[in-house]
Amino acid sequence: MTRAQLRSAARRILKKGLAAVEPGRLLRAHLRREGGAMRIAGARVAPRRLFVVSVGKAAIPMAQAAHRILGEKLASAIVIAPGKAPRMPRTESFVAGHPVPDAAGLRAGRRVIRLLETAGRGDVVLLLLSGGASALMPAPIEGITLKDKQRMTAALLRRGAAIHEMNAVRKRLSRLKGGGFTRLASPARVFTLAISDVPGDDPGTIGSGPTVEDRSARPAALSVLRKYFSTEPPPPRVAGALAQPSPKSRPVSASRTRVVGSGRTFAQAAALEARALGFRVLLRPDALQGEARLCGSALLARFEAARRGRPLCLIATGESVVRVRGRGIGGRNQEVALSAVEALARRREPTVLAAFATDGRDGRSPASGGLVDDLTAGRARARGVSIDEALERNDSHEALRRLGGLIVTGPTGTNVADVTVVVG
Repeated sequence: MTRAQLRSAARRILKKGLAAVEPGRLLRAHLRREGGAMRIAGARVAPRRLFVVSVGKAAIPMAQAAHRILGEKLASAIVIAPGKAPRMPRTESFVAGHPVPDAAGLRAGRRVIRLLETAGRGDVVLLLLSGGASALMPAPIEGITLKDKQRMTAALLRRGAAIHEMNAVRKRLSRLKGGGFTRLASPARVFTLAISDVPGDDPGTIGSGPTVEDRSARPAALSVLRKYFSTEPPPPRVAGALAQPSPKSRPVSASRTRVVGSGRTFAQAAALEARALGFRVLLRPDALQGEARLCGSALLARFEAARRGRPLCLIATGESVVRVRGRGIGGRNQEVALSAVEALARRREPTVLAAFATDGRDGRSPASGGLVDDLTAGRARARGVSIDEALERNDSHEALRRLGGLIVTGPTGTNVADVTVVVG
């Protein structure tokens, strides 16, 4: 294939994967009405009242789908998202901050707590959960302020903490995370339908596990302190709170969690499209991990080792991290793309790599990722773009802009894993 054909193929493969994780489509497979009752995650229920809390980057389309399915059966709902939701019946909406929590998110968290405390025996609370929920729904424990959480979140982001490390800390500092949501809702029955954005799709890590009890959070959080704050102490109140023993929790009523979509869902649909386009497919779930600037060349090495005969499409999912050293603009996926440029230049055949944030927003930039090929290094030299300097400044966005290598989609309304596709 020509480079133009490979670029077109990469975009088609990403588009097909994205369609497969559209929230309404995912929700309809696990939520439906059955006469006067309803079926949620395989269980048939006929609640006295049904409350819905939808939080995360996919909160708005998930809430809209729930309204269409449940209609008047839905007593009231709360939506917490990074963008403004349209009007929906019996629904209160909040626009909250991400990735660092803000005052609007704090108000939203308090409103969720009030709703949960009104739920009683015979009621059902349905949590529609997606990536980003940890930041969007802060509910600090007693003694911890919003500013404490903001400082801790910003510090962990700068130092490249992985999502499971971030969420171990968040669970210990929140009234709603680490099973707190379910405890507050008891004796009502709680169901969670989750779209996963985390490697391994662990329900206890998605959104910091609001409905999943986690007794290992304390040692995990203390381990994070030792790893990232060995030379500079964390906020004093945070350190004290993380060191406290886990409080004894009262018994809670039944809870059921189902992951309805994930990076694997995206990858499987993308693989079908790749095969239809004539590629042999190599799937590598959760292969995107560690520093983003190291992922590009590592994926190219895997591609090179497997590429023989027919054209190959490698599809990798996961979530890398960025250690912030400079003051540039970019994100994980743009750093993955930029870090692959020199390795791509060594390819003897046309080869294209596309790295994509499935929520449509990569880091602090307006782009959703980057697309590069085996000629990008030559364009960089011709245009005076230093790949190494751009990576050192964490300025992948500007470098890719000058090289014509940005992917820009705007918010997609969903959020699963990051995805990198290599075709050639």
